[in-house]
Amino acid sequence: PPLDEGERLYRQALSAGGMRQKLEYLEQSAALGNRHAKAALARCYWENFSNEAEKIQKAAALLDEAAAAGALLDSGLAGRIYDKAGRKEEAARHYRAAAEQGDSWAQFKTGWNYAQGTFLEQDYEKAAYWYEKASEQGYAAASNNLAVLYGNGRGVPQDYETARTLMEKAAAQGSQVARGNLAWDYYHGEAPC
Repeated sequence: PPLDEGERLYRQALSAGGMRQKLEYLEQSAALGNRHAKAALARCYWENFSNEAEKIQKAAALLDEAAAAGALLDSGLAGRIYDKAGRKEEAARHYRAAAEQGDSWAQFKTGWNYAQGTFLEQDYEKAAYWYEKASEQGYAAASNNLAVLYGNGRGVPQDYETARTLMEKAAAQGSQVARGNLAWDYYHGEAPC
């Protein structure tokens, strides 16, 4: 059967040579109601205009429309877009879904949300679980935050040796925060160093 105009434009966007042409095709296809184009356009807005509040709000609205039309969303991307758009509850829900799929950034954000009680009930044990998952994948900030939980005995047994090891791991992975924490602790002779 022949393609409808929205699908034709969406497929043209996928093979477009430049970003301007791709955006033009996606915008036209999305305006015709193509759910896949709406999700792809949201991604393009995120990748190219993440510092433009108006584009991020539009990206979040496009995700809403795409999901309502039955499109499957990339939960990690949706979490980032909703987070930047200030829609923290939707962000937390999508981060959790992406975390369960193995996205290290989403695992970190889910751990953060549990540790802070941000749109998820504060639960240090769950925070430690998600930080550990992200740390295992080499996410430095997660290693640092897990070290802090071990140092304070929040959600895990207090263990200065594990805290120091994790903080050193985070520092070696490039975390400036962990390097600062280690320097402070060594200088002042404070636990866990």
